[in-house]
Amino acid sequence: MSKVKQNTLSNPNPVKSQQVFPNNSGGFVIVNPYYDDFQAHLDFIDDIIIVVANNSSKGRETIKLYKLYRPELAEDRASELQLNQQTVNQQLMARLTSTTIDQATIDQINAVIAQIPTWTL
Repeated sequence: MSKVKQNTLSNPNPVKSQQVFPNNSGGFVIVNPYYDDFQAHLDFIDDIIIVVANNSSKGRETIKLYKLYRPELAEDRASELQLNQQTVNQQLMARLTSTTIDQATIDQINAVIAQIPTWTL
């Protein structure tokens, strides 16, 4: 599989040799740790599922670019935090009854729930 190159700059120069590196947050379409407060753009559900905060386009693009929606990342976070599989499953199942979450988040929660039985925490 080849590495896909995606643009992360707000105003890319088609002539790469003339591209000037941005020196502020507005110069990037993803969260930049040097210029952005990630909490303004990204949030966690139950400490394991990463979601867009504040309807942030930067948060959305960051999650998409780095594929932060992958269920195995939720497993890694749950393991790192030493969370109980049954508790995580119950919390996430309860989240599915919320009327305030969008379809992408529901899909992400369902993908994680489907993987929980195979977790080795």
